[in-house]
Amino acid sequence: MASRFFMVKRFVLAVCLFGLSLSTHAQNWKEDFSQAEKFYHDENYSKALSFGEASLKKYQEVGEEVVENQIAILRLLSGACYANEHYAKGLEYLNTEIQLLEKQKDTAYSTALMNKARFQKQMGKHDLAVNSLIDCHQLLAKRHKSKSRKLLECDLQIAIEYYLSNDFEKAHQWFSASLHQTGEKKFFSAVTIESAYFYGLLNLEANRNQEALKSFNNAIHWCEMAQRTKTFEYALILNGLATSQNFSHAYNEAEKSFELAQTVCESAEGNSVGYCNEILIGRAVNFQQLGKFSNAEMILKKTPLHHESKLPDLPILDSAQAYQASGDFQRSEELYQKALGRYHSDDKESLLAYAEINSNLSLMYLEKGDFQTALIRFAETRELIEKLYGYYHRKYVNVLNTMGFVYIKMESWVEAEASFRQSFQIMDRMLGKSEAEQMLALAGMIEVEKGKGDFAKADSITTVAVKKKLAILKQVQLIPKQNLSITTNHRIE
Repeated sequence: MASRFFMVKRFVLAVCLFGLSLSTHAQNWKEDFSQAEKFYHDENYSKALSFGEASLKKYQEVGEEVVENQIAILRLLSGACYANEHYAKGLEYLNTEIQLLEKQKDTAYSTALMNKARFQKQMGKHDLAVNSLIDCHQLLAKRHKSKSRKLLECDLQIAIEYYLSNDFEKAHQWFSASLHQTGEKKFFSAVTIESAYFYGLLNLEANRNQEALKSFNNAIHWCEMAQRTKTFEYALILNGLATSQNFSHAYNEAEKSFELAQTVCESAEGNSVGYCNEILIGRAVNFQQLGKFSNAEMILKKTPLHHESKLPDLPILDSAQAYQASGDFQRSEELYQKALGRYHSDDKESLLAYAEINSNLSLMYLEKGDFQTALIRFAETRELIEKLYGYYHRKYVNVLNTMGFVYIKMESWVEAEASFRQSFQIMDRMLGKSEAEQMLALAGMIEVEKGKGDFAKADSITTVAVKKKLAILKQVQLIPKQNLSITTNHRIE
C-alpha cells in the first residue's frame, strides 16, 4: 500500500515538473520573441532573425496551438529575412503564415499576400508577384464596394509587376485605370509616385512621348507635394523626364532636367553610385548630341568606370580649360601646347598625362570648328591609348566615338559609320560594362543614317537605343527597399 502511494506521488511530481518545464519553455519563447522585436525595431536584423528563430523553435517544442502567436512569430521572421535579403528563406516563413491565415482571409491575409509579392519582386519573379497581387486584389475587391486606398495601391503594384515582366499591354491597362482613379480620389503615396515613373517608361517604350512627359511631370508634382525633392527617387524621375525630352530631340530642355537630376542625386543622402551613373550617362549622350563634346567628356569622367581619366594637376591646365570655356581658343591652345611640352619621356605616367592633355586639346579644336586638326590630334591620342592599354579599352572606344561625331560634323558619313562600327566590334569583345560607350555609338549611328537619308534605318536604330536605355533604367530600383511592417492583428498571448 505504501509502495503504491509513493508511485502515485512520484507520478504527480513528474507531471508537475513537466508542466513547470513547459511553463518555463513557454516563458522562454516569449522572452526570445520580445528580444527579436526589440532588435528588429533597432534595425539589428541579424540578431532579430536569430532570436526569432529561437522563439519559433521553443514555441514548437511547447506544442501550443494558439495560431495568433505563431503568426506573430512568422511575420517577424519574414520581416527580418526581408531586411537581411534572405528572400527564399523569408518566403518559406511567409507561406506558412499565409496557410495559417487562409481560413479567415482577413486584412492580415491580404497584407501577407502583398508582402509575398514584395519578396517575389526582389527575387525578380515578377510573374509570380502578379499572381499574388491578383489574389490580393480579388479579396480586397469583395470587401470594398469602391476603390479603397489599399485596393488602389494593390492595383498599382499589379501594373508595375506587369511592366517589369514585360507584359506591356496589361501593364498599360492597369496603369491607365488605376492612376486615373488615384487622381480622382487624390490618393497619393510612394506607390503612386513609383507607378507614374514606370508608366512614363512604358510610354517611352511604346513611343508615346507626350504621355511619357505627362507621367513624369505627374510624378515630379507628387514628389514635390510629399516634400521628397531631396531623394534618389526624385533624381531618377527627373532623369526620366530628361530622357523623354532627349527622345523628343528637345536637347536643351533635356540638359536642364539632366543637370537638376545630377544635382539632386549628388546631394541626396546614402550611396548614390547606382543612381547617379545612369543620369551621368544620359547627360553625356545628350551633350554629344548638342555638339558639346568637352562637356560630355567631363561628365563621363565622373562615372565610376572613367574615374581613372583625369588631367594632371597643373594650374596651367585650369587656365587652358577656362579660356576654352570662354571661347578664347587661341590662348587656350597656347597653354595646352605648353603643358604638353612638359611630358616628353616614354614612361607610362608621362604618356598617360600627354594622352589626357592631347585629348582635351583635340576637343578644343573640335569646339573651335577646326575639324581636320581635331582629327589629327584624336588619331594621335588613339595611338597613345593603344600603346598604353591596347584596343579593348573604353578609352580607345571613347576616342573612336568622338571621331565619329567629328566626321558627322564634316558630313563624312562613310568615315563616321566606319568609326562607330569599329567601336561596336571592340565593345563586343571588351571586358566589363560599356553602357555609356554603347549609347554614344548608337546615338552616332542614328545621326549617320539620317545624314545618308535612310530614315527607316535611323528609326530602327532609335528603337534599339530606346530599348537599351529603358532596360538599364528598369534595373535601377526607384524607391529604396523599405522593410516590412511586422505588426499584425494577432498579439502574443
